[in-house]
Amino acid sequence: MVNTSSTTLSSVSSVFFSIVIPCYKCSTFIRKTLDTVKDQTFKDLEIVIVDDCSPDNSLYVINQWIFDNKNKNSNLSVKLISHSKNKMQSGARNTGIANSRGEYVALLDHDDLWYPKKLETIYDYIKKTSADWLCHSESLFNLNGANFGVTDPFIPSDHNTPEKRYRYLLFERNPYSPSASCFSKKLLSSLSLEEKVFDEDKNLHSVEDYDLWLRLVKNGHECYPIKEVLGDYLINENSMVITQREKHFKNWLYILNKHYKLLEDKTIKDKFIYNKLIYKRKFQFYRQYNAIKRWING
Repeated sequence: MVNTSSTTLSSVSSVFFSIVIPCYKCSTFIRKTLDTVKDQTFKDLEIVIVDDCSPDNSLYVINQWIFDNKNKNSNLSVKLISHSKNKMQSGARNTGIANSRGEYVALLDHDDLWYPKKLETIYDYIKKTSADWLCHSESLFNLNGANFGVTDPFIPSDHNTPEKRYRYLLFERNPYSPSASCFSKKLLSSLSLEEKVFDEDKNLHSVEDYDLWLRLVKNGHECYPIKEVLGDYLINENSMVITQREKHFKNWLYILNKHYKLLEDKTIKDKFIYNKLIYKRKFQFYRQYNAIKRWING
């Protein structure tokens, strides 16, 4: 069951951006995250928050933030939706997208932060390029404020066909981040699975975004990469890479198998790369786990 009742500070027929924020046990971070959306220089937006049946006081904190901002900014539109049953990240995002009214949907995780000109910059790129899918760079931070680098949303230019880009995403790396990604509603509607954008298969938990990128590329869609760093990605102890390392690897393996089957004209070389990748990634997951633990501790 989904409680579709919403709290709205302002009622507007349409907006350019819908900011979809899934929340689960988000009370520690959500106010700061929402402040970075409220403080955007581009104002034609709505915020769609989906509480995924949080067992803590997340709903109270969110409602308090809405109340605190009600008199400060009467033009700010906020929609709060509550799940009565936990549907995980994919289900919460699907609920938010289904209840959004923007021309474009920008995803934002509850513990990540945007820079003030993020949406203004994205809007300018959309107007210049008419891109349906965009992703920008992010800085990686831990709770102590230490920086660990910048994400890179670029795919090598010689990967100039959908199949080459698909193989790159599958065999090389996932270059995209949810909180840095923005899509036209038209694009998402064309790709939905029974009116759901993200696959809610439980085996895809924590990699449902990767699955979406792969499906988009497989269907011939190309992401427009933006070099500018427009947000911060927080690495914290609640990451599934830390809390459920083995399950995270198992889910990654599930997505590899799922999309490997969809490869066209598979060769012996592909099979070799596939087998080598499993061995390589298992080692990488272990190394990543230790690296992230060091990052968290500063």
